[in-house]
Amino acid sequence: MYKATIIVCILLVNVNLGLCQFPGPAGTPGSTAIHKDSSIFMNWAKTVELNLGTQDITDPDSPVVSVGLPEFVLGPADGSSVLSLGDGGQVLLSFDPPITNGPGFDFAVFENAFADGFLELAFVEASSDGDYFESFNAISLHPDTFQFDGFTLAMEAEKIHNLAGKYVANYGTPFDLDELEDHPLLDKEFIRYIRITDVVGSVNPDFGSTDSQGTFINDPFPTPFSSCGFDLDGVGVINQLVSASNLDEQQIFSLYPNPFLDFIILDLNKKNDVEKRTGTLTILSLEGKLIMEITDYTCGEAIQTNLLDSGIYILSFRNAFFQLSDRIFRH
Repeated sequence: MYKATIIVCILLVNVNLGLCQFPGPAGTPGSTAIHKDSSIFMNWAKTVELNLGTQDITDPDSPVVSVGLPEFVLGPADGSSVLSLGDGGQVLLSFDPPITNGPGFDFAVFENAFADGFLELAFVEASSDGDYFESFNAISLHPDTFQFDGFTLAMEAEKIHNLAGKYVANYGTPFDLDELEDHPLLDKEFIRYIRITDVVGSVNPDFGSTDSQGTFINDPFPTPFSSCGFDLDGVGVINQLVSASNLDEQQIFSLYPNPFLDFIILDLNKKNDVEKRTGTLTILSLEGKLIMEITDYTCGEAIQTNLLDSGIYILSFRNAFFQLSDRIFRH
């Protein structure tokens, strides 16, 4: 349903901008914002390369931004320790194991916006080899006929799609690799790199950034401070590739019945390996909302699901040996 809504919205962009709305701010119905402490995150970025921008791209003598350290964007987001990118600045993050195209959203990008109306945005690209990058098709429905200044509180998450920074601090903007265009040089099952580039939010054609529809993306500009531009807090991995050493182990899991009704069982056929049988089990909606969490689930136990509505969910299980997820279907 979510992807169908996005497609309809994209089709309507050039017809009537007022008709098209995307998920709203964190905490509102239908929002796709994911909290940094969610158990959905399996991993975080491992390395970073920087190409920082200046405090004011319109000023040839403007200094480069200076807030934050590279290590601040590695590991879990914390809501406070960030790296400012500057106007048009860019970071390249690597992941090990790679991100993979699993059910639902695959990763989320965190910024530190202090209010729903003040959002600094960034483009997001993915790569398998570090050479070829495919961009998520960004959409901004904010008007580009006047400029949001550096103190604006007029931005709306409902008018932003596939741009990092859509949500306030502590809440990640999720991305689904299914939304990338197919390309022979991009393996969506093996994404080793994510590149994040600050949106220059100027509506001046000499400096501004445009979305996939050719519209200038309007966000607070100028912000001639040492913390100018997108402030990256971290990138959390939701679906990651199972390491080769665990592939044989991964195949000894079974999930039944599926479709299910009142219960479902995740089983491990290696009966004597108790340590590998216990871990954290979660059931999520397709939008990433946590529906159920069992922190000490033992494989083979029945999971009571009689209170779930009919529909499609994502079941995930992880411990020190496995990270796996699959779609499950309730009648």
